[in-house]
Amino acid sequence: MAASTITRATWTNDTGTASAPNLDGTVINNTRLQNDVYAKIDEMFAGAGSYATFTLGGKLAVEGFGSHTISSGGTGGNILRVQNTTAGTGNFGQVLVLRDGSFGLDLKAFSSTFTTSGASLQSGTKIESDGSGGMSIVTSDAAGVIRFYTGGTTLRWGINAAGDFINGTSSHISDSVGTPTLGSGWGTSPSIAGTDYAFVITVGSAPATSNGAVTFGHTWSTIPVCVANSDGQSGVDILMSGITTTSIPNLGHASSVVLVAGEKFRVLCRGY
Repeated sequence: MAASTITRATWTNDTGTASAPNLDGTVINNTRLQNDVYAKIDEMFAGAGSYATFTLGGKLAVEGFGSHTISSGGTGGNILRVQNTTAGTGNFGQVLVLRDGSFGLDLKAFSSTFTTSGASLQSGTKIESDGSGGMSIVTSDAAGVIRFYTGGTTLRWGINAAGDFINGTSSHISDSVGTPTLGSGWGTSPSIAGTDYAFVITVGSAPATSNGAVTFGHTWSTIPVCVANSDGQSGVDILMSGITTTSIPNLGHASSVVLVAGEKFRVLCRGY
């Protein structure tokens, strides 16, 4: 994108006007006008010479509506910087993105001597949305992942593209939000509600076996740790065996005691 340039003209001492000159004047030192005024203005807009950095001493207000662009290419970062260089108990740098009215997105970086108050912490930063619609964090690509790092650059946890909660540098799934389904063994018209990490099975009518199978909606990174209880029969132990990253092949009674119609199995599974 080329820099803007000023439209060139010449100055004269003509006694007429620009639209109706009398042609009785002479050009006034045109070389100085072109080189010392127009050329310097062009140089300023182009960021050339001594204007490689263009510094304003006052505030800047832009009232034109539309897309405002900061665009250039080069090696390294193309950076927009907002900084309050003065330390103080109430000092901070701030970027505000507002909608109609006074609510919007607020990004602050607080001074090293700022007086901590609530979520505004000394030497900290804060992202705040103060509108009733809250805040949405979006990774719109089909493979997009949201990641959180603490204590340096160590990945602590995140949300993968499937919506599962992931943990640590391995990005193993800790809570899978897939929708599990029932296999055989649960009687006629059984039901399952919940997600891979927490679900409830209701045994159907006329069950004929002591256990059934469950298939996870998502594949776990490692075989999950699962626990279960049942409100069906008192004194009957729960069986859960053969668990893999994709299923629980055997869930039910530890003995040969047949499942009970309407019996509920409540299961929690977590990855590591």
